Amino acid sequence: MNTLEEMNAVIQGQKFDADEALIIVNRIRKEASETEKGYRTKLGLLTAEAFTMYCNMMDAGGEGRTLLYTLKVEVEKTNKLREDTKDASIFVRYVFAAMDHKAVSVMSKVIEYARGKTSDLVQYLKDNGGLEGVRTLAIREERGDDEPEPRGLEGQKLIANAVTLTKIDVKDWEPDEKLRVYIAVKQKDGTTLLKDTCFDSDRVAEVMHLYGSLRKAIKADANKTLETASTDEKKQGFMLKNRVINAKQHLDNLEYDISNAVAKGDRRALVQLRTERAGALLKLAEARAEQNDLRKARIA
Repeated sequence: MNTLEEMNAVIQGQKFDADEALIIVNRIRKEASETEKGYRTKLGLLTAEAFTMYCNMMDAGGEGRTLLYTLKVEVEKTNKLREDTKDASIFVRYVFAAMDHKAVSVMSKVIEYARGKTSDLVQYLKDNGGLEGVRTLAIREERGDDEPEPRGLEGQKLIANAVTLTKIDVKDWEPDEKLRVYIAVKQKDGTTLLKDTCFDSDRVAEVMHLYGSLRKAIKADANKTLETASTDEKKQGFMLKNRVINAKQHLDNLEYDISNAVAKGDRRALVQLRTERAGALLKLAEARAEQNDLRKARIA
């Protein structure tokens, strides 16, 4: 009798036997642990072997480049590679074809960094905190500093206060995946499509770093503009802001009244309300145009 049959026998019995069920659960736990341990051991050995082959390939000159080109052609049959895709990434994508984008990013950065630093990758990983530990060392070397704070962390903090537009299902995300970068593409029908950039963790960190820098620059420019604005300009800006707010509120009220007129079938009221809406839209556009002109004048 296999484990599933044993579990069904326990469940279908007249009385659930906790002790008997615990025996089965512990058996599953033991087998799962042994399977996981065996998998990790095998993967570690394969990774070490792949690392040795990668180093040999990179040191082999023309023959090594020939092999790398062959691997690249095969990888491009199922993956779209960027022009700046690194050799290590191509090699890892070919050898570990079932890995997701994040795992490929980590593995390729690790073997690229470790090349020339060790011939025993397994021991090197043990001494430096595993794959993530070596990946962190590689990132710090690229940045040229020893800061422990992850790149892009400031941008990640700013994201927490950004405007939320929609929610997206994350069932396909990795358990430790915190961020993804999407691009909003405007459509002719007035909607937008969210396109996944498929950036790996390092690219996401770069985007967050840039986002944080841009937000700081925008805030600095806004403060500078505010400091240099005259009292009259500040007053004018405040009045324009109120005009925009009032115009938008008036539009919201009109939209509500229009919806009621449509529901009641009141055509006369509908015609009048739509005329008023056209005028309200014009006033809102004028107020916004004056706001933009004032901003341009301050910057100039």
